[in-house]
Amino acid sequence: MGATVIGMSNDPIEKLNEFSVKECRNKFAVGVADKALIEKYDVPLALMPGRSNRTSYVIAPDGKIIFVHSEMAPKGHITGTMAAVKTWHAAHAGTKGTKGTK
Repeated sequence: MGATVIGMSNDPIEKLNEFSVKECRNKFAVGVADKALIEKYDVPLALMPGRSNRTSYVIAPDGKIIFVHSEMAPKGHITGTMAAVKTWHAAHAGTKGTKGTK
């Protein structure tokens, strides 16, 4: 559907490279989220400064955040983000920025 998936974490890049291969099966990039990025997206963990909670965003091509799911447990992240992408894609079928649509 033309979506790009990027994972971010405050872990060292070596750990993220391993996670990307093992857990994500090289399906999407995983990058390092520094303290400034964690603060900018307002996802700090109160009890662990410098760390973030698990939050999924769907960001439309125009930069607007159209979906947010924040929950430490992984359940709901994939289904919620996919539903948001499908909904956005259906609403914008045939418009610029929707690769592969007619």
